[in-house]
Amino acid sequence: MNEKMKKQIDYIMDRFNFRRVHKAMQALNWTWAGPNSIPDEYNLRMEARRLLMETTEMDIGWSVGTGGFIAAKKEDRDGEYLSLVFHVEEQRGFNEETEE
Repeated sequence: MNEKMKKQIDYIMDRFNFRRVHKAMQALNWTWAGPNSIPDEYNLRMEARRLLMETTEMDIGWSVGTGGFIAAKKEDRDGEYLSLVFHVEEQRGFNEETEE
């Protein structure tokens, strides 16, 4: 992992609102497998950092996720960057030709 990616991970980890994620998980009674409990902020941070570090080894456009987190490596006109999302809900449409 290069220095630029390390700095991006630190930047994300310093600014991402893990407290808000924890409160959302409590409100939804969202537990993680294993201990089958709602993770505390420390464990949320550990998992987010692990995902971000894993993402640095991937090609642009790829992402990894678990437990609501999605870490991705993207690119825009300013170059490569990492992103971290806590995803609660999504609905995807379908192609009418493939709908059953």
